[in-house]
Amino acid sequence: MDSPDPAQGEPGCEGLAKETRACYLKACPDRVDGEWTEWTSWSDCSVSCGTGEKRRDRTCSNPLPSGGGATCEGTGHETVVCVERTVCPRGAGWGKWGKWSQCTLSCGGGTQSRDRNCDQGGCVGNTAQVRDCNTNDCALRNMKKSIVEDPEPQVVLYKVKVGSTKVCLPLNTSVNTKYYTLIEDENVQLYATVNEEGLYSSFLLYSGDDSTKISSNSADTPTTVGEVSITEKKKYTVVSTEWFTLMLYKHDNAYSVRTLKMEREVTGLLADLYTLQEQSVIKRQNKKTMLKFRNTAYVLRKSEQCYLLSSKKLAARLVKLESIEESN
Repeated sequence: MDSPDPAQGEPGCEGLAKETRACYLKACPDRVDGEWTEWTSWSDCSVSCGTGEKRRDRTCSNPLPSGGGATCEGTGHETVVCVERTVCPRGAGWGKWGKWSQCTLSCGGGTQSRDRNCDQGGCVGNTAQVRDCNTNDCALRNMKKSIVEDPEPQVVLYKVKVGSTKVCLPLNTSVNTKYYTLIEDENVQLYATVNEEGLYSSFLLYSGDDSTKISSNSADTPTTVGEVSITEKKKYTVVSTEWFTLMLYKHDNAYSVRTLKMEREVTGLLADLYTLQEQSVIKRQNKKTMLKFRNTAYVLRKSEQCYLLSSKKLAARLVKLESIEESN
C-alpha cells in the first residue's frame, strides 16, 4: 500500500505490493494406496443343522493407505448360505427359557430378564428376553405388609368341553396375582392371571423381541407381536399364528379362552386342555359318568356348572399349572 498516501489528484506508487519466493523444507512421503489382503478361509457353518451361513474376511492392510493414498474399494467380508442337514433332528433348537431374574427395582418400574440356550444349533431369535416389573408407585411401599402379600391359593375350576359335556378340573390357584403358563415354545410364550371363576384376567404375550399385555383396560393393543397376529373384535379377540388360533371372549373384566387350533406340541395349560379336549371321551357306565383319557377312566360328579372331577390330585395329573415370577 502507498506510504504516505498520495495527495488528492496525485498518481499512486508504481510496482507490486507483494513478492513471493520458493522454499524447500523436506521431501513429501510417497502416496501409497491401500490394497486388500488375501481372503481368510471360510468359517464353519453357523448352525449344526438346517440353513445357516459361512463368512470370510479381509483387511485393507496390504499395504495400509498412507501419504494421502486411497482406501480399498469393496467390502471387508463375504457370506454364503450353507446347509448342514436339510431337516434338524427332533429336539434341535432352543432349550426352555430359564426363570425370570429378580426385578432390578422394588418399586417405580424395574426390569427383569431370562435366558435360553441353543441346545443343538439351528436356532433363530434371541437368547434373552427383558420385561418391565414392579411398576407400582414407590409411595405405596410402606403400606401394611398384609395388604401386599399374596393370598393363599384357592381351588379354581378350569373348564374344558369334551364333546357336548362341560368338564371342570379343580386346581389350586393364586387368584389374580401370579402369571401362569398358557402356551410356551421356542418362538411364542403366553401367560395369564386367573380369577376365582376360572377366567383369565390379563395376558402377557412374547414373541421374538416383541411383547404386549392384553387386558380389559388395555389401550392400543398391537395387531402383531413377533409372529403372532392379534385381531380385536367387539366381543372377542383372536390371537393366532400359523400353528395355533385362540378366541379370547370378553366377560366384563376377564376373558374365557377357546382353542380352535393347536398344531404343534408345546407346553402350557391351554396345550394340556386342548389335548384333553381332543383325546378324551365321555362314557356312562353303571349310572356313573366317566372321563376316559389315554386308557384311564376318571369318575365325574355332576354339579350345577359342569361335570366335576372331584379330586385335585387327579386334576393335576391331567393338566400342569405352572407359574412364572410375578410382573406387576
